[in-house]
Amino acid sequence: LMEIDDEAGRTVGIFRLHLLRKYGNMLTAWQKGLDPSGKGRIEEPEIRACLRRLGLTQINSRKLFRMLRVSPADLGLRLEDFDPEAHKAFLTGDTEGINSTGRCEFADNLTVDGDTLKRAITSRPSVTESRAAQWRAELTRRELAAAKAGSEENAKLRAGLHTVEGFRKALITRCGSLFAAWREALDLDGNDRITFGEFCQALHRLGFHGNVQGLWKELDSRSKGHLLFEDLDPETDALVSEFRARLKAVYGNVLIAWLKGVDTRGGGLVDEKIFAQFCEKVGFSSSSSRLFELLKPRGGRPVVTLRDFDRHAYQALCRGDFRMLTEPEERKGVNQLDMSFDERTQASFYYRMQRARAVAQRAEYARACREAAPPEKKIATPEQFESLCVRQFGSLIGAWRLCLDSDHNGKLTFAEFCDACRRLGYLGDLKKLWAHYDPEGSGSITLRVLDSESDELISSFVTMLDECYGSLDEAWRRGFRKDPALGVDEKDVKQLCGKIRYPHDAHKLFRCLQPVASKQLCSIWDVRPMFQPRRGSNRRASSSPRGRSPDSNAEIEAMLAAEDQDASSPSQPSQAPRLRASLARQFGSTVAAWQLVIDPHCRGTGSFSSFCSALQLSTFHGNVKGLWQELTGDRGCLQLEELDPEAKALLESCRVQLTERHGDICTAWREGLGAEKLGGRLDEADFTGALLQAGVQVTNPKLLFRLLFLRLGQRSVVLDDLQALLIGVPRKDRDALWGSTGSPANSLDATDAVSANRRQLAESRCLEHHGKDFAMTSLEHFKHMLIVRHGSLFAAWRNFLDTDRNGVLSQRDLALACQHLGFKNVHAVWQELEQEKRGQVGLRQLDPEAFYGFRQLEQLLLEKFGTIKMGWRHTFGQDGSKRCRREHFVAQCEALGYVGDAGQLFDLVRPEPGRFLLGYDDLWDDINPNDFPVAGVREAG
Repeated sequence: LMEIDDEAGRTVGIFRLHLLRKYGNMLTAWQKGLDPSGKGRIEEPEIRACLRRLGLTQINSRKLFRMLRVSPADLGLRLEDFDPEAHKAFLTGDTEGINSTGRCEFADNLTVDGDTLKRAITSRPSVTESRAAQWRAELTRRELAAAKAGSEENAKLRAGLHTVEGFRKALITRCGSLFAAWREALDLDGNDRITFGEFCQALHRLGFHGNVQGLWKELDSRSKGHLLFEDLDPETDALVSEFRARLKAVYGNVLIAWLKGVDTRGGGLVDEKIFAQFCEKVGFSSSSSRLFELLKPRGGRPVVTLRDFDRHAYQALCRGDFRMLTEPEERKGVNQLDMSFDERTQASFYYRMQRARAVAQRAEYARACREAAPPEKKIATPEQFESLCVRQFGSLIGAWRLCLDSDHNGKLTFAEFCDACRRLGYLGDLKKLWAHYDPEGSGSITLRVLDSESDELISSFVTMLDECYGSLDEAWRRGFRKDPALGVDEKDVKQLCGKIRYPHDAHKLFRCLQPVASKQLCSIWDVRPMFQPRRGSNRRASSSPRGRSPDSNAEIEAMLAAEDQDASSPSQPSQAPRLRASLARQFGSTVAAWQLVIDPHCRGTGSFSSFCSALQLSTFHGNVKGLWQELTGDRGCLQLEELDPEAKALLESCRVQLTERHGDICTAWREGLGAEKLGGRLDEADFTGALLQAGVQVTNPKLLFRLLFLRLGQRSVVLDDLQALLIGVPRKDRDALWGSTGSPANSLDATDAVSANRRQLAESRCLEHHGKDFAMTSLEHFKHMLIVRHGSLFAAWRNFLDTDRNGVLSQRDLALACQHLGFKNVHAVWQELEQEKRGQVGLRQLDPEAFYGFRQLEQLLLEKFGTIKMGWRHTFGQDGSKRCRREHFVAQCEALGYVGDAGQLFDLVRPEPGRFLLGYDDLWDDINPNDFPVAGVREAG
């Protein structure tokens, strides 16, 4: 090149040498020095900025750009034209230039900077095998790094347990605490340790999955081959170990500590208060409440048992081993090798058990136990007897109903009383207790003696029910409005008490009616045992009931008469409004549901099966039979006026007025509503206006318009939709009201009816349709076709015309595009576009407005942010997204200082018709799409 053009060779050579000295290789020089915005094409301003950064201000940027440009017709310079070797490195991913030959094109004959610069540049390995080895090593390193990053990312997103903290949280969520998880899920055999096999089986039972071996290695950090509870939760293990140590120090073993210190009454259950007192007694320094919560099982039980207290002590108690000899004993500090043979023999389990049995059989030991044992606490007073009843049955009335009064006759004899006390476990003097409750010697006692308040509540309620309803079954039906086989809750009892003016507390009454305190419903069988005996005694008493005036009978009769009058009305609210709403959601209206499902054959009535089908399709849940009975009564068929009276009234009013004025519906459609003038289809505005013009007066014309729809999403009505007006009309009158015989001769149906040759009719309509075709011959037609296909001329240029991204379009490219579109007059369009006689056209000739607006936007982004991608991030993609809505685009363009209509620019460059989002890749080529941060990536839990 120096021999052909000395100035060009020297200028280009100096420019390339300085690029190599600053950036190391030509690919890096292109990406960082010449094309920092990543467009893939540079022009003279980019050359000028690069020369300024290199300090080569003496070189004319315009001349240098012309020297580097391949063709005068090119609008810019690409990497493959600037340096083919760098372009090859870009395609292969060799960003470090390992495979570069080291050749300095256009710089071999330069001496302006001496040989130092060229030697520094060309001193790279020139052996092909060395470069290939380095490239293979680089590819291997990249693959390993990518595989490692992918593995780490997948590990974050992979479901399952992967850390010890996650495993502990999962155990706490499943079992309540780590201590409960150890006892209930992990250490099932109770040997206080688990192996790896037991660990895997426990995770399988719990349904946990994940990195099992990794969890085991983290928990078994000392490689013992087994896990202890201290490996899982050291803090709780220290707390429990301290407590057990205190028990052994004070009582000798845990079982004796439970029997003598904790459960002194022998009930087998201990609450938190007693447990806290015991912890204070043995000198336990840590938190007793926390320890109690750890020992307490799940399910909300407020007490602990021996099994919760210590499993080994519970097993020893079941075997009768109070010394816990059968349980393995920890002998700290004792080495069996230091013991003699006799000592080892005497320390064995057999001899220890023999010694314990011999000691237990001695009379002296038995006598010492009797002397040391405190006297047994007996339940011998009436207060203790009542406390025993409450403790076992929840209340005195519960004990009366479930244990004392077993034959439900309302009284208790002495024999029945003695039998019931034995079942309760009462150990005191029965005659003395009987004398306390029967001081007069009547021979029987009642509930009033044990619990006068409960007896008063029940007696008053039974008396009022008997007076108001006569029997318990009638009270259940008419008072509670329920079948006797169904139960009632507290709310029902309160409503009935308010109705009959019950003078006492309804909440206490409901608790007395329930035999078991935990039940939520009270049945008729729970009340009947108390109703019969009290009913007889009340009838034998005075006619004036307790707590009522003599004239209250008139009030009762009036109340019963009012109930009888309202017996036909349901106590629950009607389900019909909810049914109409459900049908409207599924079918659009009740009329559409009637026509499509309930009465598809236009019989005027609907059956129960079709009614059930409509309810099933509309996903209606409720009392179907009760709803059918509510709508139809005893007739057995359904009519539209019963399902939706308002819709039936609207349809009937419209039909009557149309037929009175025009004779039939078809004539009213043509002449009264004027539908033929509007193309045979009416929207809402046309329909309501036509009704007013025809003199048809309805209460809600918009609702009438929607009732004519047969499907969801319908926006207009045609003549066939008016068949809804014939709902409820007898079959013999429908043809006359519809007016099918009076259809006009020029309508499509009439023409089809009278035409003898349907093929001629089809051919004539086809010719008429194609006669309206016209040929697209001008540039405006061509642009209109591009906009219809691609949304905008800018999108058509990027995605259809300029597919090679060279910025220009030749006549051959235009001819191919027109051939694809079916556009024939290519020469005329080319003459209109190519007025500068350059042999090619660009976006400026196709759509000048979009070209200059887009160019202004690019310049603003480059001036403020340096690169277009960085400008997009900080302006349109602030949330990390590559998409931008129209309103956000307009606002950000105004913030940038865009001169012009930003909304119009959005319409000019959008890639699809009607699209309201615009992306970065819709406007520019995204050479490196991974450069955008991924928004909304879910972090691993």
